[in-house]
Amino acid sequence: MELAFTGGFIAIAFTLLLGGTLAVVYYLRKQISGKDPESLKAAHKGHGVVASRAKYPEVDSFRFSGTFLNFGFFAAVVLILLAMNWTTYPREVIIPEGALEMTEDIEIEPPRTAEPPPPPPPPP
Repeated sequence: MELAFTGGFIAIAFTLLLGGTLAVVYYLRKQISGKDPESLKAAHKGHGVVASRAKYPEVDSFRFSGTFLNFGFFAAVVLILLAMNWTTYPREVIIPEGALEMTEDIEIEPPRTAEPPPPPPPPP
């Protein structure tokens, strides 16, 4: 199975993932902050604080920690999948007609090289 994602698709996927995360955080924040502190105190007046981990279990934000951990794993896997399958396609090069025709020959000079030294004289 071969996947290929363009840059636009990756940008859209990243935006949706970020928007979904922010929406969930905003929703949970509104849900937890919507509880009236006085009604929570009245509901838990007879309970001891030491009996439970949280003072008010209705607004315990740690009960979502497993869900957030799993969502983080999911987001990391999706981002890695998108990053590994990011595909760029070569752009089409348009060459106008007649652009490759040469009207005159270009003279190429050979590069200058050092002349080798003359051979040593023969021994006497």
